[in-house]
Amino acid sequence: MIDKISSSLRKDDEAVINLSEALQTLTNNIVSRCVLGAKYQSAHGNRFGQLSKEIMELLGAFSVGDYFPSLGWIDVVSGLSSKFNKAFQELDIFLDGVITEHLLRHSKSQDDDVQADDSNKLDLTDVLLLSQKDNTKVCAPRRGIPVTITPKMIVYTT
Repeated sequence: MIDKISSSLRKDDEAVINLSEALQTLTNNIVSRCVLGAKYQSAHGNRFGQLSKEIMELLGAFSVGDYFPSLGWIDVVSGLSSKFNKAFQELDIFLDGVITEHLLRHSKSQDDDVQADDSNKLDLTDVLLLSQKDNTKVCAPRRGIPVTITPKMIVYTT
């Protein structure tokens, strides 16, 4: 982040720097590194940050059905329900890709006789996958991992 700020200042003495955006990108990178194991800013076109922001905006939107359940149909007519469904389907696809990457990495490291659970390099997804592998009663099936990751990811990145 400091390198980006200093390089933009070197290019233009009167450069305007959006610190909110820079700090949000930094936070997204830190959380994605801890939870998902990689910075998903450049590798996936910042899809992680976009999804986090979009979901937080939707969670903050006024939903008539939340206050008056009998009028929940208004959320369907207004398109809020379809926006929720679309955003969470995209998030499921993204997290399934992350889990698949982690599973491939674990299987490749086991094939190469490398210790898969090097505790210095484990992220939250690795810990959940390893706990699922060690004890199937502790963690729900693969579908339970995104459910565990999603709230942490969204809360800490916005």
